[in-house]
Amino acid sequence: YKTLLACACVATVMLTGESCRNHNEESQFEGSKSFVFTCVLGNGVKGKYAKLYSYNSAYGKLALVDSVNSNRGVFSFSGTLDEPRVGVLEIDNKNLSAEFVLEPGCTELRIYKNRIVFVGGEQNLSYADFLIKYKDLLQQHKDLKRDYAKALCDSTMTRKKDLAIAGRDSVLQDSAQNLIVANIQKNMAFSRIIKDRYLNRLDSAHVLKLK
Repeated sequence: YKTLLACACVATVMLTGESCRNHNEESQFEGSKSFVFTCVLGNGVKGKYAKLYSYNSAYGKLALVDSVNSNRGVFSFSGTLDEPRVGVLEIDNKNLSAEFVLEPGCTELRIYKNRIVFVGGEQNLSYADFLIKYKDLLQQHKDLKRDYAKALCDSTMTRKKDLAIAGRDSVLQDSAQNLIVANIQKNMAFSRIIKDRYLNRLDSAHVLKLK
């Protein structure tokens, strides 16, 4: 099935909304471990049934938190957490799926056709920041490959240019792998998502940095 966060362009915005403000005020009395998680489907994205799971590291498996129905494309969940955990949202029996961090406070996930937007949630914003930076490095690497191919085609490739492109290629690859390593080493809930998705993109030298 389609796992949106594997390929989506992720944007971050500040936490807003009356319901979130009300929840934050109530949390002062209920304790800081309560959460409200809302998923909103944008235009062109359809779904009527959603299941929310959380990953329990002690047992090494996903546990169902709740399931809800909606005819408006808005799914809301609430409860309490002992700590931030990896969350998985499945819509219409895995037709759509997204990974994120289920954490205390108020978090919203907005799913559009070509992007996902996190609203609030400290760890989710950190995860989104990683995705944006990693995507930028991949785009720079793609542009570099295009420039290399162009220089070969129009016969403007020189020894100096070849070495310069090779050096830039090495820097970009190292930067991308160091970004993965740095975020895994933060050892937070969003670090687990990054490790699961990106560990296989590290060479042996960068894997050793995790030990």
